Amino acid sequence: MSANSGSGCSKNPQHRVDTGPAGVHVRITFKGAVTADTLDAIKLEESKYPPVYCVPRKDVKMEYLTRTEHQRDCACKSKASCVAGIDQPE
Repeated sequence: MSANSGSGCSKNPQHRVDTGPAGVHVRITFKGAVTADTLDAIKLEESKYPPVYCVPRKDVKMEYLTRTEHQRDCACKSKASCVAGIDQPE
């Protein structure tokens, strides 16, 4: 696993961010449709928070999602754009 790779983590070394292969099958559904399905997920574990599974874009059906204006910014993990589910295509 890699740990604390973001430049801002050096300011807070006790705050851990570890990543590595999840080693599990991750399937995400929205309104009954499979929107993501992968064996290549990355498990992100950050200090006291529950684990998060990051899914490669190649395994996500982007037609079910739309980008929002919201962004997350973390000194340890960098910037992330947020998406929201939309109605299933007909």
